[in-house]
Amino acid sequence: MKATLSIKLKQLLIFACLIALSLFLSGLVENRLFSFLPLGCILVILSNWIMFKQEGLSLNYLGIDKSHKPINKILIGFLLGLCFVFLNLCIQIVVKGGNFQINHSPDIKALLIALIVVFPTVIVQQFYILGYGFYKAKQIGGNTFAVFVTSIVFISMHDISGNMWNLPFQLSNYFFAILMFSTALNRSGSILLPIGLHWGNNFANSYLITQNEMKTSYIFLAHQNDFIKDYYQYFGLLILGIAVPLIFITAVRILFKDKSEYMMY
Repeated sequence: MKATLSIKLKQLLIFACLIALSLFLSGLVENRLFSFLPLGCILVILSNWIMFKQEGLSLNYLGIDKSHKPINKILIGFLLGLCFVFLNLCIQIVVKGGNFQINHSPDIKALLIALIVVFPTVIVQQFYILGYGFYKAKQIGGNTFAVFVTSIVFISMHDISGNMWNLPFQLSNYFFAILMFSTALNRSGSILLPIGLHWGNNFANSYLITQNEMKTSYIFLAHQNDFIKDYYQYFGLLILGIAVPLIFITAVRILFKDKSEYMMY
């Protein structure tokens, strides 16, 4: 038993080293020696392929073959990601006030560029957190352990410094993001659904449906307080910030039958 665990931990460590190297060479981890962004996407996928191949598996294990209707899965995930951002902003209006405004002439060219630029970054992150590493973590300690470990990894990929009052929001957001992504993976049997979900969320949150008016914004918030007046607003936002991901997790569970039994962990 100990020998088996040791082998699995070594495999996980090798994968982590390959991923770290790919992030370094791609420039996703800042370095002054060499960086080429497209390498991030290529090398992270290649790292997953190498590790799965060592165990007699292929990337089809992650549900990227034709039988999983890849375009459909990505588009469904993308639409869910857009809805997630919109619902989050609705909650902010309910708790903090303000209203939606529509920009009737967003910068379409900038939007299309953003749509393309965000996609490879999302692919890198999803193969990093829900690829071979998630598979191996689930082998070692089950689904709950894998979600916990990948949550820590996901948090480490983001800047959580700043106002200490924002820390609970950031930590809960990243944890529930992993919970949503892993649920999407297990229910659909494919990494393509969480890729679409992550893509839609990042694109909408940063460019399309935003808190502040931007040249790419189609919908943005106006006349909203920049601060939280009372404790009830703070805890209200925190509680509702947890409720929204749970709503979307429930939606994914309704839309997709559980495929985790076919993913041989």
